[in-house]
Amino acid sequence: MREDIKNAIKEYEIATTPFFKRSAEAAEKYLDDSENVILCLEVNFRINYPDPTKKIALPGIVLITNRRIIIYYKPNKEEFTDVLPLEDITNIKPFNPLVGSDHIQVYSVGKVYDFPIITKQRGLVISAAQSKQAAFSKIYRAFLFAVNPNGFEEIKTEESEKSINQTSDIPEQIEKLAALKEKGIISEEEFQAKKSELLARL
Repeated sequence: MREDIKNAIKEYEIATTPFFKRSAEAAEKYLDDSENVILCLEVNFRINYPDPTKKIALPGIVLITNRRIIIYYKPNKEEFTDVLPLEDITNIKPFNPLVGSDHIQVYSVGKVYDFPIITKQRGLVISAAQSKQAAFSKIYRAFLFAVNPNGFEEIKTEESEKSINQTSDIPEQIEKLAALKEKGIISEEEFQAKKSELLARL
């Protein structure tokens, strides 16, 4: 295992199950020698696309380096990666869904990456001296540092401002979807799927 991954595991108290180690070592081959791994997590990530019928939700390894975010997953026996250059990230924000889990969302053009970070089984070992919120804040700051090493402020690009403004329109979008459902243009299942997606962006 690479030295920078070992250091990230130690720094952020990452779980080191046999599955984690095998997956992290398999994901290493997608790294260049010139990049440095800041964070390595095993999480049940989700990728949302503009098309609400298209999404990926799988367990995998997330490598955050000084150049990009690499998501490695292996459903069945075939390997896949989703690579997100840091310059393509338009916003990073945490949120607390109604179920009570802590997530980090990474926004890029055309996709939203959803990482549920705090779990006892996957992704992070929380020591007795470390609170859940403190652990989450530490991971969140690592995401921010990867994109903006000169500070921990969220990115304020034109795209990020656009995504922020869009969240204020979510109630109106849900009302429009409800009207479409009443007219029979979309089904109840389509309405609920899109509604859940919109609420997740709040």
